Order: sequence, then structure tokens, then C-alpha cells
Amino acid sequence: MSSSGRGVQILTAAFVLLLIASLMISYLYSRSILQEELFDVAQMNAHHSAAMVTHWLESLTDRLYDLAGLPEIQSMDWQRQRPLLETHTAVGRDWLAIGIVDSGGVVTATSTIPPGISEAVRNDVALEGRVVYYDPVRLPDTGDLVAVVAVPIFVGGSSLVAQSGPLASDGSSPIVGSGAVATDGGPVATVGGAVATDGGPVAADSGRSVADGSPLVVLSSPQPVGAVIGLASLDYLQTVISDMHIGDTGYGWIIDSEKRTVAHPVAEFLGNTDILSGGQGDARLSEIADRMSKGEQGIGFYQFMGAHKMAAYAPIELTGWSILSSAELHEA
Repeated sequence: MSSSGRGVQILTAAFVLLLIASLMISYLYSRSILQEELFDVAQMNAHHSAAMVTHWLESLTDRLYDLAGLPEIQSMDWQRQRPLLETHTAVGRDWLAIGIVDSGGVVTATSTIPPGISEAVRNDVALEGRVVYYDPVRLPDTGDLVAVVAVPIFVGGSSLVAQSGPLASDGSSPIVGSGAVATDGGPVATVGGAVATDGGPVAADSGRSVADGSPLVVLSSPQPVGAVIGLASLDYLQTVISDMHIGDTGYGWIIDSEKRTVAHPVAEFLGNTDILSGGQGDARLSEIADRMSKGEQGIGFYQFMGAHKMAAYAPIELTGWSILSSAELHEA
């Protein structure tokens, strides 16, 4: 073969190699862009789904507060409370059980409450008067995994009471009025024609003095006397994670503060940490779960059941849970 022929072959081979390299670079660049887009979608998916779960939890809380404000519930008389609670569990799409915990830790409910819950609710809610979200537990009667929400039952309220005689700053005599409420929920009274800054009543009685020397007393503030505890089905959360599909393989995963699975397509993983300890995933998945349990947000890669995956995760701050959106890398 002539030297010119060999030169053509060399040039042809060089051109082919250059073309292959160019195609590889183009492929890798396109794949990188697709992965970035996949991560962006996963991050939006995780944050949006976290907001949906938060809204659901808040709606559960509002419904329990509505119950806690009813006179029958505030009576702390189970015979009066029971019909209302049974009605709510019968017609509600979420409640599997609703109960009452008194200030002594005694619980009465529409079905068996998991052991240990009543004492925690007594200390956190019935005595402290605050809303608490507990990590999911299983119902003794059915084995269903449930979300646990508890709100306080308040009784009483402060009132500012006016005593006839002393004059208000405008010279009018103090009278007891009604209509507006104080910040703690109790009534406030007007003094003669004058009104308080919130448009409500001002009042006087023995004990304290207002600016003009007339006495003023604040009666007792609302006091927590117990708690309403609701145990809700997690079916809604299963719907949320099932709808978190990216491409053909994506889905969601929710864990609690102890890295126990709250929602996942595989039922065997619910309520435990087997997804991390059963050899299903690699060390990178455990590292992601560690960050999730600390309330962090981010992205990562891992291997699960032989599939290479990418994920984005975001906290559900109301409960200390976290939600992850995943997809297999071959879809990028």
C-alpha cells in the first residue's frame, strides 16, 4: 500500500475516534443535564409532598380542637363524651380511634389505645396544655400503624370584672360588657362608654388598681384538664408516596425521627427499620436516612434491591419526620 493510502487510513481512523469521543462527550453532557433535571423534579416533589403531609396533620389537629371545645368533651364525663367520639370515628375517613386522657393519666377510648401512650399524653398535653405529635404506633386490636395526635382540653377562662362606683378616665361609670374576648379566650369588659384596645370590656374588682385607683382583678385563666387523643389511619400517606412517581420507577418514602418507616410501597417495611438493616440498601441509604432523621434536606445516590437510585429529601417539621422522593438512574 502506498504512503498516501496509509495516510488516508490514518486520517479516517482519527476522524472515527474523534467522532466517537464527540458522541461520548455529548452523551455524558446530556446525561448530566437529565440527572440535574431529575434531581430538580425530585426536590420539588419532596418539598411539595412534605407540605401536603403537614396540611393533613394540621387538619387532623383542627378537628381534634373542635372536639376539645365542645361542652360534652370539657365535662370530662365519659358517658357524655363517648357518643360524640364514636360518631367521629364512624363517619371520619381518618380516625381509627379517639380517646380522652385525664390529668391523672386515665384513658378512655373508642377502642384499645397502645400501651404507654396515655402517660406520655398526660405529661405532654393534659398537664402542659400543648399539642403533641407522636411517632406512629400500632393498634393492639388490629395491628394497623397509626399517626397519633393529642390536643389539650381547656376549661375555664379569665374575666376582667367591673365593680360599680369608680369612674373611668372619661368620667363614665364602669359597667360589665360582653362581646370581645381577651387573648386567652376570656371575656373583657367596657368601662362606661370607653372601650379597651381590642374593642371589648374593661372591669374592676378587688385586688389590683387601675390608673384611676379603682380595683381590678383577673380571674383564673383556662386550665388544661385533659387531652383528646386521635389515632389516624396512614392510608393518606400511602397515597402521597404512591403519587410521588418520577418516570416509571419513582416513589416516596417517609420515616419518623427514629428512622422507622412511616410510609412505603412495601408493607413489610412499615413501622420498622428493616429497610436499613435487612441488607436491602447500601451504606449510602443509611447515611441519607441519618440526615433525614436530623431534619436536613438534600440529594444523594444509593443502591436498593440491586437498583441504582437517586433521591431528594425534605423534612416534615411539624412532626420531626422526613420524606424522600426517589427514581432509578436509568431513567435519566
